[in-house]
Amino acid sequence: MIAMRNQDIATVVLGFWVCGSAVAAPAVVEESLGRIPEGARLNLRTKTTDFKRYAQVACVPAGCAVHVNGVSGPTFDSIVPNTLRFTAKGVVAYVGKRGDGSVMVVDNKEVLLPGAVDVPRFAINPGVSEDGQKAIAVTLSDAGKHVRVFDVAAGSYKDYGPYAEVYQPQFVADGRFVYEAKRDGQSFLVVDGVEGPHYEKVGLASISPNGKRFAYAVVSGDVSRYSIDGVLSDPIGVAPPVVFSADSKRYGYSSATPDSPTKYVVDGNVTLGPSGGTVSSPIVFSADGKHVGYVVVNDKDQQAYSIDGVVGPYFPKVLDLTFWSKDGQSKYAYIRVSAAGKPGVTYSKGRTPNFEPHTDEQALAWSADGKSFAYMGAVKSGKQVNLAAFVDGKRVTPVAYMAISPPVFASTGHQSAHIARAGEETFALIIDSKKRLAISGMPVTPVIATAEGFAFVVERNGERRRIEWRPK
Repeated sequence: MIAMRNQDIATVVLGFWVCGSAVAAPAVVEESLGRIPEGARLNLRTKTTDFKRYAQVACVPAGCAVHVNGVSGPTFDSIVPNTLRFTAKGVVAYVGKRGDGSVMVVDNKEVLLPGAVDVPRFAINPGVSEDGQKAIAVTLSDAGKHVRVFDVAAGSYKDYGPYAEVYQPQFVADGRFVYEAKRDGQSFLVVDGVEGPHYEKVGLASISPNGKRFAYAVVSGDVSRYSIDGVLSDPIGVAPPVVFSADSKRYGYSSATPDSPTKYVVDGNVTLGPSGGTVSSPIVFSADGKHVGYVVVNDKDQQAYSIDGVVGPYFPKVLDLTFWSKDGQSKYAYIRVSAAGKPGVTYSKGRTPNFEPHTDEQALAWSADGKSFAYMGAVKSGKQVNLAAFVDGKRVTPVAYMAISPPVFASTGHQSAHIARAGEETFALIIDSKKRLAISGMPVTPVIATAEGFAFVVERNGERRRIEWRPK
């Protein structure tokens, strides 16, 4: 177990067991993320992507407060569900209720929301810009719903509306705000306060990673189309949302009707699926945007992946495509299910191992150097079925353990790590397949790769602690 000093941050050198022998170990750095109030009822929680800030709603008889790394924010009667979040820059925001009023909190700065506030269950609410300087909320009045955009530092705001309905108010990557609205039986997209064309219905918008491109479904009469960068597509049938590539330069979607093959559209170019195929699938781009894949379905209801226009073998089902590409060379892998119901991983290069059916925990991932591939699957042990992590088709979870988090790779090279459990209370960080770091406490996050190693968060004696394993 990890022996800690009474400091907020401690560097601990531990003994590893490798093939049954004790060896010199790397450093393990622990950092306190704060204590949980004794006797508090815990519900909502969230964290930054680097696990360095952890927010937890804790309620005691006197009220509820959000604790960020153990520091309590203002006290409220309640914290509105689905509002607690961190921005990509680590700004925490949420909405609290006091009596009949609501208050938006942005990094412990209260922003009063005059009048009633509408917080749809699944809305991005509160919407906060990544730097925390602006916020957006939906307010109610006798005239209808308004979108209120706040300048947090200045304490000022501007209202837009009224509308009959408002959906998904949010800030995008370039700092503008976007939402869908409805008025007088017509629906439209609003970007930075400017209304787009009005239609009978509009769908929720897909937004490019750079925040400059928008795509959404529109309905006029009996015809549905996509509006992509303000240009209407040909009519569509059943269609998943439009997907943009990571560099925002490419887009794609698929559309299916009962009477015609699935249509795949990438950058405006149309490809028809095999005759009789009627199931559409999302488009998947590689990280560099150079490669594209999607599922095609034949008249026997069998599925295959088309990678850059080349259709692979058909199986009863395929899913979870993951690309790795570097220097113009592309690799990919996807889950495929055989007629016997056994899932496996198909590589563009390498082995194609099988594992027992478990469709919720694949978590396919490439190493940074593209030489190794990892996933999570269920394996039989006698009459039991346990989860295990695999790298390059080889099980890396020790036989006595069960994987409880997906395997991840280091930011460089192909070293892997995941958390596994033996029994109910014995946890370990598994490095590759031979090294085990005993974990003191209950893991409350999966493992992530950091610039120096791997990190995760545990709860121990009422305290949250971030643990980072740093190889020498």
